Amino acid sequence: MSFRQGQNNFYIDKTEEGYKTYQVRMKRGDGIMQTEQSLSVSTLVSKHRWVMKDISGVKVEDYITTPLNYIAKIDFQLYQTNDGEQTRDVFTTWQKAVDEILKRSDFGKVLEENDDLLNQLAKKIVNDKDSQLQQVKTIYYYLQKNFTCTNYHQFFFKSTMKDVIEKKSGNVGEINLLLTGLLRQLAVSASPVILSVREAGRAYSKFPQMDQYNYVICKIKLGDEDYYLDATQPLLGFAKLPLNCYNGFAKIISKDSADVYFKTDQLKEKRTVLAVISNNPEKGYTGSVSKNCGYYESLHARQAIAKASEKDFISEIEKNNIQDNIKIENITIDSINELELPVTIKYDLKFNISDNNEIIYFNPLFDEKIVKNPFAAVEREYPVEMPYTVDDTYILYMEIPKGYMVDEIPKSARVKLNEGDGMFEYLIAVNENNIQMKCSLQLNKANFSSETYQSLREFYGQIVKKRSRTNRIQKNKKINYRFL
Repeated sequence: MSFRQGQNNFYIDKTEEGYKTYQVRMKRGDGIMQTEQSLSVSTLVSKHRWVMKDISGVKVEDYITTPLNYIAKIDFQLYQTNDGEQTRDVFTTWQKAVDEILKRSDFGKVLEENDDLLNQLAKKIVNDKDSQLQQVKTIYYYLQKNFTCTNYHQFFFKSTMKDVIEKKSGNVGEINLLLTGLLRQLAVSASPVILSVREAGRAYSKFPQMDQYNYVICKIKLGDEDYYLDATQPLLGFAKLPLNCYNGFAKIISKDSADVYFKTDQLKEKRTVLAVISNNPEKGYTGSVSKNCGYYESLHARQAIAKASEKDFISEIEKNNIQDNIKIENITIDSINELELPVTIKYDLKFNISDNNEIIYFNPLFDEKIVKNPFAAVEREYPVEMPYTVDDTYILYMEIPKGYMVDEIPKSARVKLNEGDGMFEYLIAVNENNIQMKCSLQLNKANFSSETYQSLREFYGQIVKKRSRTNRIQKNKKINYRFL
């Protein structure tokens, strides 16, 4: 059996049928009793010739899962063997493969053979008085905080369950199988799930080519809810998965085995930013910004703080927000240790406006501006594969500085991406004392074909025009609020 991958067409795709005779030598028996037999085998032969012509090299583009998914190739799967006496099936079904995995001493059997050990550890970790959900979370966070993953691309046991527990370390399969076993001690329906991470390429769903699978997570069912867990990733909240697990097909390894698909279109990264700028009788012209980060943005912030320090993270915020005549003060970061909640970043703004300032330049989007189109290339060979969909909202309430008035404001704009794929809004209004602005971006899908690339590129081009430019405030009783 053969399976083709790639976007290029064949220049030659030709099959020839015929008969051919092969001389086969076979050894039988063991040791001194071993004999050799020669056979002449005539069989029907299919000779297939594939040729591609004028194929360009693999091109690495931004926003693709991995170039491995687009290399032109043909994979072959041996279907049967025959030794002249007996035919043996090599190609297996998923059900047979799952049954074999469950019987393996380095996978399914590990959980059965260590039931007492797992039961003892579970009793040490959980509080019997807690709800079942709380007990599940206690075990999950216990493994996450106390066990170290030594290899993220192995899912069979290389050690023993006892060694993993004593050393508090193991590969991704060992730790998440330990998680599965511990949760079963709580009478929770728990099963391992095998998948291929994004950087390793997509796995076939139609047949079990096991060398494509390199990662294990745990699926549990509580009531009517399914949860997918990965205890190997530090700072990852309960029921969240690393982004590289969202790579399409995965297989639940259980007696009632089933398929599951982890798609980036299932993820919504939602973030909101509120900026308020006003005249303060005591402090002058000041403002405040409150940013509720998306979940994976929050995870990145937690990882950055864990790697360095909160002080270093705050310093980076100050650098990214530096604008002339604006000082950032009193930066605070909330919910850093609440792994299931988004991180909130807040800070104050101090505007340095003196009587000598005839013209002041500043960008009201601060660090939310977009100065470069991420899809600048005129042509695109591969699909665009983003890590998640987006719901991003920025709101500004701006009190007009004393002694100024608005002379001109930029036009509001609303741009659609295809039919329902996305929307960008830039809405601004002004009255005698205030300017109000709402800037929102919604992407309702994460994957775009190369055929729709131009519309995506033009869509982001409109966003850059609105979100990259500096506003100009001019004295002498008027504000020229315009893009330069």
